[in-house]
Amino acid sequence: MTFSIMQWLYTQDESDEAFLKFVLFLFITFFSALGALLFITLLLLLLRYSGHARILLRNNTPGELDDEAIENENIDEEGFAHLSEPGKERFLQAREFEMSAAQSRINTDAKLIDFLQVQEKGVFAWHFMPNLDYGAYASNRTELSFTQKEECCLQTNLPLQRINEVYYWEAKLLEVDENTTISIGLTTKPYPPFRMPGWNFWSLAYISDGTRRCNSPFTNKPYASFYQKGDVIGVAYKPKVNRIFFTRNGRRCAELPCTYRNVYPTVGATGPCVVHVNLGQAGYVFIEANIKKWRLAPPAGSLAPPPSYFTPQPTVNWDTVSESSVQTVTQADVNPPQIPQSNSNSHTTKSESLSSYNTAFQGFPSSSYAQSYPMHSMSARSKSDGEQQ
Repeated sequence: MTFSIMQWLYTQDESDEAFLKFVLFLFITFFSALGALLFITLLLLLLRYSGHARILLRNNTPGELDDEAIENENIDEEGFAHLSEPGKERFLQAREFEMSAAQSRINTDAKLIDFLQVQEKGVFAWHFMPNLDYGAYASNRTELSFTQKEECCLQTNLPLQRINEVYYWEAKLLEVDENTTISIGLTTKPYPPFRMPGWNFWSLAYISDGTRRCNSPFTNKPYASFYQKGDVIGVAYKPKVNRIFFTRNGRRCAELPCTYRNVYPTVGATGPCVVHVNLGQAGYVFIEANIKKWRLAPPAGSLAPPPSYFTPQPTVNWDTVSESSVQTVTQADVNPPQIPQSNSNSHTTKSESLSSYNTAFQGFPSSSYAQSYPMHSMSARSKSDGEQQ
């Protein structure tokens, strides 16, 4: 009786253990299948988006995802159809330029030498680069002249920094042709030199017809009043929040989102005009920029000015016997009078040439030259006397 009970308990324990193993096997199988399914789903999503050259972005920071650029992609065909023949040609050239620039992967980040240049020169470290192929010139760093009736732009050599809260600069229109359109704004590099800012990707500009353009070669949007000869247009860039706003004759306009990339002050035109740019070397028309010191950099850097070339600088003659005899010499000591050469036909002795040589230096003031030459002349004279004897 006792043996049968023990056998029954042993059989019951084996059945419970088998049941637990079965439940554990089902648990592991379920979660393994679920993990494999999730992995396959993520892999398919990754292949799908990478195949279309897309990435997932969260539009938390202004400028990270430009909605206007997406709109332009959708209206490329329609907008391209409304362009004129020269406009279509420039658009295709700009696209080809962008493709080649993207393949070359040029690094436009600010380098250490750029920061050192700004530290040494201050605001004078910036200057506009000429565009000689399209008749656009830059003189005295910031005086821009467009001479041809052809669309082009001029950029600065250095980008705007991202240290301060706001960077501000102004452009004054001195001379503008009647049929010339001007575009003032910010662009990235490399940027097509035959396009105005606002017409290509990663650019934003305020146009002289009162509209604005942002990465759009097809459409423009109303922004503010038009500007013409004599007006002053300002550009304020906020790198911490990637925002930008323009000013017209000292009055502030609406604020707009901007790209997060390195941006360069840029002025473009479609015809003859003269524009002078103020990067901070002088006072602004926009009073708030003067009060808050929104210039690109301090007006003077740490670089010492060059020496004056109009005042005589003392020089030291090191051809002396001892340190105590080092004296400051004048220009007459450095450039002694030339001794006339004797004729080859005349038979002059060495003693006569030495005596004339010493006589020429008797009228000089007491200096290192006057102290050193008698020593050599005495030895030479004694030697010449010995030869005569």
